[in-house]
Amino acid sequence: MAAKERFVVEGSQYQEIDGQMMEIKRQLRDKKGSVLDPEKVKEALQNIIEGAFDGVRNLRQLIATGKYGYVNPNINEKNFPKVLSEDEYTLEEIHLGKNMGTEEALDYIKEEGLEPADLYDLAEYGADNPNAGRKYPIVELGSVWADPSGGRDVACLYGDASVRRLGLDWFDGGWDDVCRFLVRRKKSA
Repeated sequence: MAAKERFVVEGSQYQEIDGQMMEIKRQLRDKKGSVLDPEKVKEALQNIIEGAFDGVRNLRQLIATGKYGYVNPNINEKNFPKVLSEDEYTLEEIHLGKNMGTEEALDYIKEEGLEPADLYDLAEYGADNPNAGRKYPIVELGSVWADPSGGRDVACLYGDASVRRLGLDWFDGGWDDVCRFLVRRKKSA
């Protein structure tokens, strides 16, 4: 993941971008119909809002690319908003080899100088690695959703040779010794 560069937009550049946005809206409002597909416009604008350039994919695209046989319906941008990272990092699985609680796993991750991956990392990892989750569950601990009953859930990639699933598991529960945790390792400056 690349760090997000910041830009200051002023004067004529701002006016030019504003004019392009007004033209998109004009075309969409055309009473004779628009040549612009409104769903594609929405997706493109969402990618812009999320800073998804240069091949960076949004959650819907990552899920589609991952070709999961099942995706928990609560895994969406509303419940798991994207948090942009300023750091560059690589993703890797770690195996702790024993049953443990979430706090113990998070302590270990921190002690090793790593960060827990989030849902977007897990979806990207699954999309880029079609066999990930088939032999053992891979859990992210960096995105936590509070479900309507008050439970806290994190995403888990699991499955077998025939199907992969992107599901939710209870954050406050324990993790079996077969689980792997997806983590971020910061790249050296």
